[in-house]
Amino acid sequence: MNREAASLDVPVYSVFRGKIGAVDQFLSKAGRLVLLQSLEDLRTKILPIRRKRPATPQNRHSGALNRIVGRLWRARSRNTRFRTAWKWPHCEVQWEK
Repeated sequence: MNREAASLDVPVYSVFRGKIGAVDQFLSKAGRLVLLQSLEDLRTKILPIRRKRPATPQNRHSGALNRIVGRLWRARSRNTRFRTAWKWPHCEVQWEK
């Protein structure tokens, strides 16, 4: 869940010891993921500082999210059993009824 948290601008720390993937390297270079590799990192990289958050959530919907949800919605439209169970109230995409 580190990547998801980083995408929401939540401070993320990882103690993963395997090969670091490209996405995690990108997030680390962008300052959105802190890789902890030693005991010293625990003392120097984890800072108990209150984050400044906006009073209201920022609208960060992207075109990618809308395309993904659109494809899911079209798949839902083809499956009647799935159609009756799914509601998606918080997406920007306008669905045909």
